[in-house]
Amino acid sequence: MVDSSTQTKETISDLDSSPFWKRIELRAEILNRIAPYQSQNRSPPFRTGIMIVMALVCIDKERLTEDEIHHWILRAFPYFNNQALDWYLDACKNVRVEDSFDPPSQEIIKDFPHAIRHFDLPLDEHTVPLSDPEYSISSAAARLALARSFEPTQKGKFPFLKLAPELRNRIYEMLFKYPSPGIGFLGYKIDRKPILLSRSNSDRSFADLQNMDPDGYVFPEAFHTTLAILRICKQVFKEAMPMFYSMNTFYFGSIGDLHRKIAKLPLTRAKHFRDIHLELDALERDGRPFEEVFSCLNSLWTS
Repeated sequence: MVDSSTQTKETISDLDSSPFWKRIELRAEILNRIAPYQSQNRSPPFRTGIMIVMALVCIDKERLTEDEIHHWILRAFPYFNNQALDWYLDACKNVRVEDSFDPPSQEIIKDFPHAIRHFDLPLDEHTVPLSDPEYSISSAAARLALARSFEPTQKGKFPFLKLAPELRNRIYEMLFKYPSPGIGFLGYKIDRKPILLSRSNSDRSFADLQNMDPDGYVFPEAFHTTLAILRICKQVFKEAMPMFYSMNTFYFGSIGDLHRKIAKLPLTRAKHFRDIHLELDALERDGRPFEEVFSCLNSLWTS
């Protein structure tokens, strides 16, 4: 015979550990953390990506569109809400006077379109033909993303160089390796920012990428930030630098992009490239022969 009190305790324990209650608990933590910024016109200290995660947890829907996330942030923080209202009132006044109005000179929520597609933000994107994409996030992924903002700064030093070489290499790989198909450079389309490709490796698919709206791209962290670890000391530079260039696949949208990127790199770095893809259609558009490409690539591994 099973003790009823034991059954009750087990039932309560199951409820406490269920995904539903974990979500409720995380939502309460978020609301408690943002409360000081909801009653005053103060700039919240959270990055845009963190506020996106907050919106996905706090709104009681499984999936949200960009507009729904954007609206929650505007409503949650008077600092942004007041800016949006000021712009709206100015727009209404200009329409009455000039029958036209200009968009705000800067984003109210900084870099929102890029932040929601950032590589390091653990969102799940759900696409439906002829509909806006929707986003969701698991409670575990949300808690991990919010940890840096919610947990106190840890003091002390971590003896990284005392780790076994195998562990250091594993950390370098986690930091530097990007998912397949690879990293793309599409020239003037997006101010030569690197993007993460999500399409097939074929040249034709890559060519089609260049005609897409830049909002559809996935942007990784800026390389100078990711590679900042190389500045720690000569040992880290020697161990880690070759891994970034040798582990990843790099796509270039034109010969010009290829030349620009390689010309900026010292040969000590560029020689570690192992997988470079160039859109073949770019050769015809640029009016440059194959020989120029071969010469450029040959310089990496023969010098």
